[in-house]
Amino acid sequence: MPDDEVRILYIAGWGRSGSTILGNILGQCEAFTHVGELWYLWESGIRNDQLCGCGEPFSDCVFWQEVRSEFEKTAKPIAPDQMIKLHKRFARTRNLPQLLLTRRVPVTNPDFQKYTNELRILYSSIHKIAGTNYIIDSSKLPAYAFNLSRTPGFHVSILHLLRDPRGTAYSWKKRKFDLTQNRYMIQSGTFHNALMWTTWNFFIEKVWGACNPTPYLRIKYEDFVLNPKHTLEKILQFSGVRDSLAFIEEPSSVKLGKHHTVSGNPVRTKTGVTHIRSDQEWVRKLSVMDKLLTTILTAPLLRHYGYPIMKRSESRDHIILQ
Repeated sequence: MPDDEVRILYIAGWGRSGSTILGNILGQCEAFTHVGELWYLWESGIRNDQLCGCGEPFSDCVFWQEVRSEFEKTAKPIAPDQMIKLHKRFARTRNLPQLLLTRRVPVTNPDFQKYTNELRILYSSIHKIAGTNYIIDSSKLPAYAFNLSRTPGFHVSILHLLRDPRGTAYSWKKRKFDLTQNRYMIQSGTFHNALMWTTWNFFIEKVWGACNPTPYLRIKYEDFVLNPKHTLEKILQFSGVRDSLAFIEEPSSVKLGKHHTVSGNPVRTKTGVTHIRSDQEWVRKLSVMDKLLTTILTAPLLRHYGYPIMKRSESRDHIILQ
């Protein structure tokens, strides 16, 4: 691998699957820098000046100021509104069928080249300021990951993160206030959750599975919270790095520092000792109709990924992070 190549560990998967906490915990390793959901940088960070994961407004964060200064040594940044339009043009879910059909066709569109050039300078600037082996991007969107994988100078590894869709259905329905954005988190209905869970996970595996040269590793959120250390060891081996996991103080506790993350779950600002424990909230509180609808709509991939079609409420296998 060339020395000047930017290595990106991209966490792909449907929302509310635990990507923020996984990224922050993995970001405790010296080889990784977790920057959160970088897809939202131009909207949440630059335009709306929301809080960085370190707790400072984006415009006051020293890390991002240094990244911007490094970027401007190469080029003048594209205006946020223009970059957001390019995102919507090239990185939306509706682009997935076309991307699947043309994934081996070189892209010559000048707007796409302008778009990926901006990404190339941004991630290269982050890489230089952070000084770590990998940038962790937990944006999750498969279309955006596809664009990164087509950007010259990038070495993208796909970390496919799965969570039981009935767990994500319950999480999307919960009303939760996000202090980092000063608003309630977006909610989503049962049908939309099932449709997107199926679409995104199918596409991620189809494009970056065993037949693709892009490095690909699939893990389950449920396995991660049951044994964080074992999952992290798998990811380190997958990434080809050796690192200390001393921040895991016991099987169910990790010690977190600050991370300069963009967007994501409000837990991204949490520091200090974080306890990971099993919980059965969605098993007990998700309505029977929502469970049934989600199960029916996602049944083929549920079986494919080894999730049970039926689960008793007294089971201890379903867990969320508190």
